[in-house]
Amino acid sequence: MRGWIKLYRDLIHWRWYKNKNVKIMFIHLLLRANHKNGSFENIKLTKGQLITGRKQLSEETGLSEREVRTALKN
Repeated sequence: MRGWIKLYRDLIHWRWYKNKNVKIMFIHLLLRANHKNGSFENIKLTKGQLITGRKQLSEETGLSEREVRTALKN
């Protein structure tokens, strides 16, 4: 993967910013989201979408599956 994303400085005022697991998950999902339209196994994906699961997110972020689930819920 190549490229960049914008992060606004106001992110530090977000109510979940101090929750490290939610912050890690949010930034990780921003970095992993599609930057152009595509498809995966006949499923159309648009910009900003991705297909993943709790187990994969756990492996990629170092969070437990339970921490991933809670972060996504929040």
